[in-house]
Amino acid sequence: MLFSGLDLLVRRGDRVGIVGPNGAGKSTLLKMLAGKGDPVLDKGSVRRGSNLATGFFDQHLGELDPSKTSVEEVRSIRGDLNVEAARQYLARFRITGDDALRSISGFSGGERSRLALAKLLLEPRNLLFLDEPTNHLDIPACEILEEALAEGFDGTLLLVSHDRQFLETVTTRLVVVGDGKAEVLPGGYADFASRREAPAPSSAPKEAKPAKVAPVDEGKAEFAARRAASREVERKKRRVGELEAAIAKAEVDLAAMRAALAEDPKGDWATLAERAEQERSASRALDAMLEEWSRLSVEVAGL
Repeated sequence: MLFSGLDLLVRRGDRVGIVGPNGAGKSTLLKMLAGKGDPVLDKGSVRRGSNLATGFFDQHLGELDPSKTSVEEVRSIRGDLNVEAARQYLARFRITGDDALRSISGFSGGERSRLALAKLLLEPRNLLFLDEPTNHLDIPACEILEEALAEGFDGTLLLVSHDRQFLETVTTRLVVVGDGKAEVLPGGYADFASRREAPAPSSAPKEAKPAKVAPVDEGKAEFAARRAASREVERKKRRVGELEAAIAKAEVDLAAMRAALAEDPKGDWATLAERAEQERSASRALDAMLEEWSRLSVEVAGL
């Protein structure tokens, strides 16, 4: 038994990282959630929402055809892209020049990883499962992937990774697998690391020691701050769009309620009172959405 007792609810837009020691069951959990688990050995149930378009990236990169070129793989997903447009897209993943026209069979592990990710992110997906996506990637390629997921992908994400910086930049909460259990924790990797590294409380007095100042990688800290700010902007923009759609529907519903209230109740005063209460409740809900929409619209306009 790798783990048991996990109760996890994933909502649209969640970014969940799965962490733990090697062999604890991280990849097994990811496959179970993706519907790729062992139908005999795995126990438990997964209920999935509607209208899901899923993509799965694993360490084996099995969905690449080694006989094709990178351009051909990209155009197999987006036939509307000509060769030059496909090469420009591949250049974002550091597949440039003649490499875009080389057979994939001659690619290194890093090149295959970058191509598989480029292909996956080009597909119309709203739910991605990524198993160690930064393996074989150099730092620039990792940053490209972070940016693509943080800014260019607005769907739901579940991933396994050992990369602390990647987890902190991309995820919003964690599932920690180990010691026969899987625990859901709010917050990013920095919160988890600070809890894990905090010293155990002790009643014995300790001699005071001079504080040690850990070296700070200012470049990484600045990059993480930019990504966090960008995610917040994207979240607000998405929320504004959601509110606009909800407000439009609420206004139609409210107009229908008010039209029903204007009709002759024909002595059914109980139904009339119920309709009036529903209209008041719907009106309050609409006012709240309009207030939130107005506030967020001003904030987004000022960013």
